[in-house]
Amino acid sequence: MSQSKFKPIQMNLFDLTYSLSDRKLRMLESGWPGYFNRVIIPELVKLESIFEPLYSKNTNTRPSTPTYLVLAMLVLKDLFTLTDEELERSVTFSLKYQFALGTTSFEHQPVNQRTLNRFRAANAFYMQQTGIDLLHEFAEKLAKSLKDAYLGTNLKRRMDSIMVDNGARKLSRLQLAHVVIKNMLMVLDENKIAIPENLQHYIEDFDENKVTYHSHTPAAAKLQTAFQDACAVRDLIPGTLNDCEEAQMLIRFVSEQVNTNTDGSFIPFVTEKS
Repeated sequence: MSQSKFKPIQMNLFDLTYSLSDRKLRMLESGWPGYFNRVIIPELVKLESIFEPLYSKNTNTRPSTPTYLVLAMLVLKDLFTLTDEELERSVTFSLKYQFALGTTSFEHQPVNQRTLNRFRAANAFYMQQTGIDLLHEFAEKLAKSLKDAYLGTNLKRRMDSIMVDNGARKLSRLQLAHVVIKNMLMVLDENKIAIPENLQHYIEDFDENKVTYHSHTPAAAKLQTAFQDACAVRDLIPGTLNDCEEAQMLIRFVSEQVNTNTDGSFIPFVTEKS
């Protein structure tokens, strides 16, 4: 997948702001959505080149979601302390969020949970491979460029205090397993491929939090189950989907993270930071 960078978004005849009164439009422009769109988005556009190593240099491959929009979603998620599910719903149904992103002319919003998960996983794989933490670099540069910025009088948090990298970069091996499994299962579900009952919980809202934080199962056992499930999902992938990004990430995860015992059980490859 090649990197899709910023291109000016053309307003169409169905833009949601056209139906607003002048008073309501002024309220949007003078509130945090207008400030975010005018001040924060241009800074994200300047910083999106940081993530070029995550994308294919072959421009003939399928273009990605514009990187600055993914980054904008991560910043909004951190500013308003939202889960991925809450963020997706806010962007889908809230004019404030769409105005902030500049996507009021879009029939379908360009970023969803799977987009965020793919971006997190790509960053996690890149950091494991190179030791370079792109999201940390991004967060530091964003905080420096916006250290005197505020998002309006009602939002007291300074932009230089956000730690978007905390929520996006430090995926544990269990979380990374959950991300690549969920993404692939969502693709299988969209393609009408039956998902075994024991794997269906991965595509339910808030499942990652339940497994990671609210389950009393020992961590080693949870990781063992996740590795077993990753291998099971890999075996469900039909040849027609082998080349999709979600399949490639899952296959890469299994090859780099999972080892098989002589008795057929799955164990993690041992790393210094396991």
